[in-house]
Amino acid sequence: MELSIKESRKRFFIMAGKSCLSTGFKSMELAETDLKNRQSFYKYWANSIGVSIENTEPIVKHI
Repeated sequence: MELSIKESRKRFFIMAGKSCLSTGFKSMELAETDLKNRQSFYKYWANSIGVSIENTEPIVKHI
């Protein structure tokens, strides 16, 4: 899963798809620094089953 930094409500969040992996940072620079310093942690978390399930499209079966 690819990591990205997205802005929402004047805060910057580290994201894996639509899963938020961090608390809000006040600036893009703070988020980039945290991502750089803890990249292995965020990559490990991004590949977890919870994040994978959250980013999987639901399958609807009509019976």
